[in-house]
Amino acid sequence: MSGAWRVGQPGGDLVVSVNDATFQDIATTSLRVPIVVVLWSARLAQTASFVGVMADVARDNGGRFQVASVDVDTSPGLLRAFQIQSVPATIGLVQGQPVPLFVGALPPSEIQPWIDELPQVGRADGRHGPGLGRGRRAGGRRGR
Repeated sequence: MSGAWRVGQPGGDLVVSVNDATFQDIATTSLRVPIVVVLWSARLAQTASFVGVMADVARDNGGRFQVASVDVDTSPGLLRAFQIQSVPATIGLVQGQPVPLFVGALPPSEIQPWIDELPQVGRADGRHGPGLGRGRRAGGRRGR
């Protein structure tokens, strides 16, 4: 993935809210820039605050990726599509393809290795990132 896209450019908001109806738009954006999708629940404050952690990581990375925030309480279709069983759950989108990342609210130091490898994990060789993030892969399987 080229590093040409940066936050602050037209269409370069750091964090965007996504729902069942608008998810295809962010999937299309992932053709240009990696997307990190954070699925969380408004009923669980600690999961909502994780979106802010991911925004900080995105800022620290100079806009190499965009964060898509999904409240699963209002977007149950995405919860089902990604087969998420607990939140927060983090999934990458690279070239329109979902890439399971990790489940749980990791500290920034543990998130960074996932971000560093995100452009590579979408490759066809089946890699799923640097380990399985606390031993748990996000989602049930790749693809739809």
